[in-house]
Amino acid sequence: MKSLISLILAGSLTITQAAGPALGVAIAKGGFQIDGSSVSDNATLFGGTIVETSQASSRLQLNSGARVELSPRSRAKIFNDHLLLEKGVGELATTDYQIEAETLRIATGESKTVARVRIDGSKNVMVAAVHGPVRVYNEIGMLAANVKPGVPLMFQPQAAAPTASERTGCLTRSKEDPTKFILVDQVANITVEVRGTGLAEQVGNQVKITGTAFRSATPVAGASQVIQATAVQLVSRGGCTVVAAAPATTTAAKTGGGLSNGAKVAIAVAAAGGAAGGIIAATGGSKSR
Repeated sequence: MKSLISLILAGSLTITQAAGPALGVAIAKGGFQIDGSSVSDNATLFGGTIVETSQASSRLQLNSGARVELSPRSRAKIFNDHLLLEKGVGELATTDYQIEAETLRIATGESKTVARVRIDGSKNVMVAAVHGPVRVYNEIGMLAANVKPGVPLMFQPQAAAPTASERTGCLTRSKEDPTKFILVDQVANITVEVRGTGLAEQVGNQVKITGTAFRSATPVAGASQVIQATAVQLVSRGGCTVVAAAPATTTAAKTGGGLSNGAKVAIAVAAAGGAAGGIIAATGGSKSR
């Protein structure tokens, strides 16, 4: 009998340890599901908990102070430093937590900024910003785009290496170092340093560059990353004498133990809502339509 009791206690202890510490609570005005079981009003969240809403939205309040809202008919998996959005819409209102969607990591840039992320259709991800900028990173932590308030962007996974890059924008010389070249991608709202041959004759033009983004290279001031171009294609001549460079953000995303989806894919993004935009291919580069 004592042996049986010992086994039962040991089993209970194992279950408790597997659950880990509570991360926070989920609150909803109505029913929702936690790991496939129906609950109502509120439930405790642990690492790996799957929350799925039905007719009502749910607020996920974490002990760290992070807050995420899940819209009706949404599903997400909860972790200590990020939420994996699997379906529907998530709204992030904190700077120390991120939303992962497909191969993207979405982070807010300021304390009052709200990021809205939607899984749209077949693995498309729409990201919108409210009250401040939102940063979108690829699976290896490189900046893919800066999303401005009122201009949502639609991202699409692409089959390519995460460091492959194709961007379209204005090619100019860096004001800080005129021997270096920068490209301003006005769809993704970022500036990158471009290295390679055939650049000098394209200064002042709209070009499409194809190449590889280097995670370890230090870009010139004002740029977020370095791209070694293997091809430079003229899109249109002129029109780049006055270009407002997008703010650079060189801080990489916190990837922790890695993305939940480890597939090596590129990113394509277009301005959502019918705005004139382009496609960003590979590691956040842009390709005009």
